[in-house]
Amino acid sequence: VGLEFALSVIERLVDVDQADDPLDRIEEAVRAGVINETGPGRYAFTHALIRQTLYEELLSTRRARLHRRVGEAIESMSGADAHVEALAYHFAEAALDGQIAKAAGYALDAGRRAARIDRGLEAPGLRDGSHGILGSHFIGARASCALMSGLEARGPMRRTWRPVCAGTTG
Repeated sequence: VGLEFALSVIERLVDVDQADDPLDRIEEAVRAGVINETGPGRYAFTHALIRQTLYEELLSTRRARLHRRVGEAIESMSGADAHVEALAYHFAEAALDGQIAKAAGYALDAGRRAARIDRGLEAPGLRDGSHGILGSHFIGARASCALMSGLEARGPMRRTWRPVCAGTTG
């Protein structure tokens, strides 16, 4: 989950057999000042450092599984196509859990979408994170360069990817 999240995503993450209602836990977190309600069924961490601290306390395997489950929860919701950047991010973070193919597919979709609407990506970590995940040879150089050229043809991406992709043919 990012800095902002929906109750509907959290409800999809919780096991049906679990005794606790996710809303009870969310209400506890609101009372403790960890998160705020930003609208009906919408919440945000009160500070990025709180989210980061909680996130970093998780073992890497649990983080990867959690990202996979968040991605699957978003996929199962109506209108998931509008969240390809978030799907790419969560499945890339779930690479250790065998989700790199989904991450690459969603990242390509996000790149195409960004090119269509001529703006940079909004998902936290995708612009920088895709360099780390896709640049670590989980997918081929051609696919990485095609993705990066679709993501953004200016700014930091040009400086980072143009030299690496210069000799790569698409």
